[in-house]
Amino acid sequence: MRLLPVWALCLAFSSFPVGAESSRDLGNVVVHFSTMPSTMVTAEVARAHAITRSKNRHLLTVSVLDKGPDGLGRPLAARVAARATNLNGQLRTIPLREVRESGAIYYLGEVRISGEETLDFELEVTPPQGETQTIRFRRQLVPE
Repeated sequence: MRLLPVWALCLAFSSFPVGAESSRDLGNVVVHFSTMPSTMVTAEVARAHAITRSKNRHLLTVSVLDKGPDGLGRPLAARVAARATNLNGQLRTIPLREVRESGAIYYLGEVRISGEETLDFELEVTPPQGETQTIRFRRQLVPE
């Protein structure tokens, strides 16, 4: 049985409010990002990707696509770092791991939350032969 890639699940069940930004155009590349409760991932997918399923964990996924001359967007391996700060100013570094599957490249991290929290995320993305760009976005995360 073929597993649905985690990035596809994140796109389908992302926890951003309607109208919230989920990508950023950085010139030659586009960065897509999303969050979702870890409980939305099946046990089988969680085992395959070493994801801890818990009502107090959310997943962060980030993908970097080269727009290319045809504008189709091809996956790129990039350097990606993530951190989040809650409204009390508490900083969390989010370790990311690169996942390659089904022709996709994405970065996956887990965020532990304590009840309902609003987090300000900061991504530092360095595409190949590119400058580091910083992306900031806010998400309200709720335990499942």
